[in-house]
Amino acid sequence: MKKLFIQLYTLGFVVSSCSAFAQQHASSGHLDCKEGHREGEHINYCGSLQYKQKLFRLNPAFEQQYKADRAKLKTHTEQFISNHPKQGIQRGSNYMIPVVFHVIHMNGSENISDEQISDQMRILNEDFNLLNADANHVQSTFQGLAADAQIEFRLARKKTDGTCFNGITRTYSNTTHTGSGAGFGHAQITAVRDAQGDYPGNEYMNVYIVAYANGSAGYTLKPFNGGGLGLSMYNGIVILNSYIGATGSSSSYRSRALTHEVGHWLNLDHPWGPDNNPGNASGCNVDDGVADTPNTIGNTSCTLSANTCSNETAGFWGSQNPIADPVDNVENYMEYAYCSKMFSQGQADRMAAALNANTGGRDNLVSASNMIHTGLDVSPALCKADFRAYNQVICAGETARFEDLSYHAVTGWNWTFPGSITPTSHLKNPENIPYNIPGTYDVSLQVTDGVNAQSVTFQDYITVLPVAGAPEGPRVEGFESGTNLPNNKWLIENTDMGPQWEVTNQAAYSGSYSVKLSNYGSIITDGTDDLISNTIDMRNFTSVIISFRYAYAKRSSDNTERLRIYVSNTCGDGWSLRKQILGSDLETASTTSVPFTPNSDQWKYIMTDNIPSSYFVENFRVRFSFENDGGNNIYLDDIHISGTVGTGEREIMNAFNVFPNPATDNARINFRIKAAERVDIVLTDVVGKNVRTVAGGDLNAGEHNYPIPTSDLSSGIYVVRLQVGDRSYAKQLIVH
Repeated sequence: MKKLFIQLYTLGFVVSSCSAFAQQHASSGHLDCKEGHREGEHINYCGSLQYKQKLFRLNPAFEQQYKADRAKLKTHTEQFISNHPKQGIQRGSNYMIPVVFHVIHMNGSENISDEQISDQMRILNEDFNLLNADANHVQSTFQGLAADAQIEFRLARKKTDGTCFNGITRTYSNTTHTGSGAGFGHAQITAVRDAQGDYPGNEYMNVYIVAYANGSAGYTLKPFNGGGLGLSMYNGIVILNSYIGATGSSSSYRSRALTHEVGHWLNLDHPWGPDNNPGNASGCNVDDGVADTPNTIGNTSCTLSANTCSNETAGFWGSQNPIADPVDNVENYMEYAYCSKMFSQGQADRMAAALNANTGGRDNLVSASNMIHTGLDVSPALCKADFRAYNQVICAGETARFEDLSYHAVTGWNWTFPGSITPTSHLKNPENIPYNIPGTYDVSLQVTDGVNAQSVTFQDYITVLPVAGAPEGPRVEGFESGTNLPNNKWLIENTDMGPQWEVTNQAAYSGSYSVKLSNYGSIITDGTDDLISNTIDMRNFTSVIISFRYAYAKRSSDNTERLRIYVSNTCGDGWSLRKQILGSDLETASTTSVPFTPNSDQWKYIMTDNIPSSYFVENFRVRFSFENDGGNNIYLDDIHISGTVGTGEREIMNAFNVFPNPATDNARINFRIKAAERVDIVLTDVVGKNVRTVAGGDLNAGEHNYPIPTSDLSSGIYVVRLQVGDRSYAKQLIVH
């Protein structure tokens, strides 16, 4: 190995070419990149070099420490291999590595199932123990050279605090889509650490499953201490969900990506050396530190006859394996050719050396004491009942899907679904559990291993919304009722378990109440908190406008927080981003180091009308999503969801008036109908509670008006609701 530096290994796809990327970033000097591709994909190999340069640039002392660690491991590896028999190190028993998969998700396809993770574990254990069926089909040149590395991977069974564990964590975080932070995956890993606790890298092999891995399929760092960084959670593997296992969101074509990354994590280079750029002629002069892998410039397609470094001489593996016409080991797991089948014996020896070195903590990882610490020393026993629903909020008439997350050794399941027309199930993972009546419902699960049992009940776990939303919906929402969240019009999502949206009387643009997210002082960064409407019937509209007021101040000048507004036309099953406000554009007041409470001049009006007609449906929903960055408080008030009704409805709306407005003692409602129909008029508060019935009965065509007494009402915002036949209309009335 000729170079010693941090190497972030990448493989996978990007949507833009490396050359275009280099042109974009020419001014920064990062032009040492090359575009390569594997069959059917494009790969950007620039990321590793940028990462290395960035870390070294930010911390020169770390660079020196890292290089010293790598030099120490190089010396250890050479000595370890020289002290063991050639062509195979007899280790006596398998190395056992405890693994934790951290699923970072926003309830998308990246939130993969336990079964997909289990399939990946199967593939890892087959590949590292020469149990993979395709090992029998290695090209003849390398027959007999494929190695059993004798490394076994098991999901950890204990957390660092000794509690029962299934080896999988799930963290709701928008970082799954960004990977931003001081070095690609740092923000993603930080989100997991903050939400799940610490999983040191010298106790667990941490695998972070994401929706975005900086344009690659996966990347990792080789063993190093680096002042403790290499022993922390940050020395793990970040990988796309679509490269995990051969099922679910992945495929058999992509299923060896983690095998490749674990090879790097155990101190293997690519066959062409320590960079991510196959195809360079200089690769023939750079060694990967393994005697029985032919020198190569690297391959990006499965060309078994490839001999990219033709100056190789016969017998390059030594006298035991003379080869008259050496070719590249294209089927090696550390190649880019997508026909991976094998590690060489020299690579297995090199990984064994890494597992016996104190540089990078890999030796502690496989120690007997760590087997006890992570629970791998005993057979797993039933210790916890757990589950999740893929869709906790549905509309009436839809179905929910559940997945058992209980562990360990579960053999029987007894589910209970109050409120469903299928109230019980004995399947492991029940699908299509139907709910027809709006409301909130508990879900219970009892599991057994044949002798022992464990139970769990999640209260108010499933929310069923009306399939046809409120005709008026929360079109006027000033939160003046003071009703806590969630309520019958607004739901919240607080998956990071930090502060959440709540009704407050500390500040308001109008009236006395607003909703507040107490973001100041939160220990959680990169978390997302959502305020989500119930269903709203927008079928009579030909345009929709969403407007609101908000107030926000930064805590420090470098805060980059975001407020996003989404809409859904599928009862929340899918969301479309309509507006985003971030960074300095989000500010309505000057940066302050104390908790922010706005005055009347520190509110901003926002309106968006870019909502396609395909969203004018009966189960329309709106979502306000705030992404924090360690900043300050944010407030929302006076949310209006309105628009233009259809031609026939517009005639009624144009003749529908409430005056005076604001009112003190009395108001009046005036309207006109085109034909004789049943008409009902009620006055409600902003949460829909009936305050007063104004009129009701059959009316003839023509103009009508009715008084609305208000002298006995408390000051605040009310809604006048006019029901004409099966059509509903509403207007706001302010009472002073």
